[in-house]
Amino acid sequence: MRRFIRFIIFCFLIIFLAGCEDRLDLEKQSISLIYGFDAKAKGKLIVYHVNPIFNEDVEKKYEIHEAKVHTPREAKDTFNSSSSGLVSTEKLQLILFSTNFLKQEGAMPYLDVWYRDPKNTGNMRMVAVDGPVSSVIYNNFKDKPALPEYLTDLINTNKLYNRTVFTTFHEFHRQTFNKGVTPHAHQPKKTDQPQNKKSFT
Repeated sequence: MRRFIRFIIFCFLIIFLAGCEDRLDLEKQSISLIYGFDAKAKGKLIVYHVNPIFNEDVEKKYEIHEAKVHTPREAKDTFNSSSSGLVSTEKLQLILFSTNFLKQEGAMPYLDVWYRDPKNTGNMRMVAVDGPVSSVIYNNFKDKPALPEYLTDLINTNKLYNRTVFTTFHEFHRQTFNKGVTPHAHQPKKTDQPQNKKSFT
């Protein structure tokens, strides 16, 4: 009798505590690695979302989505409707802001929704783009790795040799509300190399 009861309990645990019911397969996700914010007239935003493509048959390593909205939440809804999977920002590596956006709007009100989300990492690198964010997002580097990997490695390398500032998502929050500190972020500069090759420094 005891064995039978133990068997029933064991079956109950397997059925109800397996934890696989709410799983989300990688193929059904659109993992965002870069988010970009740019200012537009009449209080609108241009938001960019870059995610990798996990398909060996596709030559392009990542895809870019663009949305003209009023809030980041609207942008995520737009990206969800146009992406092949549910947009996830848990693996986000970089957040890009145009200097025009930072001067006109200020970043913090738009980031508040992310600071309140416990699933988001606080280690994303903050990047200030001198000009439109599209000048970085839509750059085609034929001789470089995928854009998210390239920019992340670029910032890490420059940080190692003290050639740039290094500001994470949480650090940017601290700087913004610390009256004795001016918020700062890495600012890449585009350079033209021989044979029409482009890169950032």
